[in-house]
Amino acid sequence: MSAKRDADQSRTPVVFIDRFSAGLDELTRKEQASVVEVLRVLKRTGRFSVFEATDNDTIARTMDFIVKQKLVEINPNEDAYPWSRVTLTARGEEAIEQAAETSQVIDAQTWSVLSDDTPAIEAAPEKVETSADSDGGMGDRQ
Repeated sequence: MSAKRDADQSRTPVVFIDRFSAGLDELTRKEQASVVEVLRVLKRTGRFSVFEATDNDTIARTMDFIVKQKLVEINPNEDAYPWSRVTLTARGEEAIEQAAETSQVIDAQTWSVLSDDTPAIEAAPEKVETSADSDGGMGDRQ
């Protein structure tokens, strides 16, 4: 009995670690807001996982913009969930080349302004004006 117990105790447990990252989650938030930086990662890896592409609002907005502007082509059915295979389009390649030539980083909002496209980031809601003599409390209501 003790020989069996010794054999069981000598086993090293096996641990499997799944990593659902192609590198987008390793970018800083500033880099995640950059269309060009994200395109560079997508070009290098050729894929992304839905988990890293929706990890936070910054990368989600940038990925949404990249897809809507057709800077990448998503190749369906080439990978199992949560992975998506992508190929940069000519427009995506051009964006990287232009940034390299001018040494600038273009974020989604700047890109949309420069290209006259719809802004990728929704405008902030209009500020509600309050009267100057109101203290903002409920006591001002009739």
